[in-house]
Amino acid sequence: MSEPIFKKPNITPYHTLLTILFFAGLILLVAQIKIYHNTFINYVIPTAVWLVTGLVATPLLANTLTLHYNTRSPVLQLVYNLCTWGSIAVYAFMASNFYFGKGSVVTFKTTITKTGELAKGAFGCGEPYVNVVYDGVEKEVIFGCGIPVANYKDLELSVKKGLWGFNVIKTGSLLNEKKGSEVGLHPANYNVYFDSTSYQGTPLKLRQLGELNIPTGKIIVGDPLVTIYNSDPLKKEIKPGKYPVIVCIAKTGKSGDRYAVVKLEVSKNKAVKWELALTAKQHLEDLKGDQIFGFAVDAGLGCFVDVQTRDFFNQYNDSFTKKDKTWNVYDEVLAAEFKKNALDPKDPNDAGDWVNFYLPTKPALNIIMFQSGFGDGFTPRFGVLMTKARYAVW
Repeated sequence: MSEPIFKKPNITPYHTLLTILFFAGLILLVAQIKIYHNTFINYVIPTAVWLVTGLVATPLLANTLTLHYNTRSPVLQLVYNLCTWGSIAVYAFMASNFYFGKGSVVTFKTTITKTGELAKGAFGCGEPYVNVVYDGVEKEVIFGCGIPVANYKDLELSVKKGLWGFNVIKTGSLLNEKKGSEVGLHPANYNVYFDSTSYQGTPLKLRQLGELNIPTGKIIVGDPLVTIYNSDPLKKEIKPGKYPVIVCIAKTGKSGDRYAVVKLEVSKNKAVKWELALTAKQHLEDLKGDQIFGFAVDAGLGCFVDVQTRDFFNQYNDSFTKKDKTWNVYDEVLAAEFKKNALDPKDPNDAGDWVNFYLPTKPALNIIMFQSGFGDGFTPRFGVLMTKARYAVW
């Protein structure tokens, strides 16, 4: 009977070391992808480093792998060497070029030749990209979620020559918006509400209302008791995760504390522009005069919520009306939760201005609700373009 190609390995310190190197190689392989995205280099070069290193290592380490992994299969040994030594080699090559550059930084402007979005993964958002050419090499420059790269003609890049001669990107800025792309942008600078202690004589105070769980990346902004029931999510998505909700409170004196601006913060970077945050069914060209898109407020409240959470919240809300049509989720549950955040819980007129409400039926999911300034009406939504390619909702 012939000896099997693979037998159960003997667990030794050397075997453990080889296993650690294998997983370290995989981690470094993923890490070098970001470096590749910021390096002007043909993909054939790092791929060749990866393949050649793996191929060379296979016959050199054949006896070692046979001894410690009990495998004589050249295919399995090649896979191991590619994932381990090939990955370590390509990371060392790319990282040394990136981090040990030489010469001064050069800034230049180049024309965008192509725009698009990366494939959307389970936890990604389909990052937008632009293609540019520099020094005879075409490069795909990737931006963060929500940046409207198709609205721009040019890209300004600052690059530095790497250790092995391949240019690396230090900074990049989109330039020259196409005609008409300014539609929907708002001229106000909302940064002042979060960077200052007062505005036009009115004292300001910031308060974090909690972290909002966004499992799908699809956000709904609206009145939690009226308009979110069948609202569409915003067209621009963010990376799934947990993000802080921060409110700027205007201490008006006669009118008391009023929530002036509330933001879902997806980045610490400074905002540079504000544009109307639209759903897929809303189009800027449909607006006339001073019309805007936003959401109607009928219960004196606004909220941020993920679309999945909204659906479960609808079911939770419906469970009350099914028992008794006179019941509703606010009177039965939310009023008491709001009251917990009242400035003076003993004051019968202080119902509380906000709540970070976790669904009893889905404890990991939450809705952050807050008072809408001066009550009912119509509230605009603005998305924010950040200096380092991020998107937030205000």
